[in-house]
Amino acid sequence: MKHAQQTRRNMMNQPTNWGFVVDHTPGQMPRIVNVDAERHVRECLLASFGKLKQCAQIGGQARAEMFRVRKEEAEKTARATWSA
Repeated sequence: MKHAQQTRRNMMNQPTNWGFVVDHTPGQMPRIVNVDAERHVRECLLASFGKLKQCAQIGGQARAEMFRVRKEEAEKTARATWSA
């Protein structure tokens, strides 16, 4: 029993390489994943999504401003027509 505990303790104290994870499903070929590269790709995608969202908000604000000006002009014309 002591030998099994010592072996388990030795296995748990082995240095691990956190840069790679083996995604293994029994019966299939194991897939080695570079965790740092995956994280970098996800950060890039998140940054590009944030930039697209920001551009969409800016475009929406510009359209809203344009339609606000048109609405004010239409209201002026309607008031002038109504008062005449």
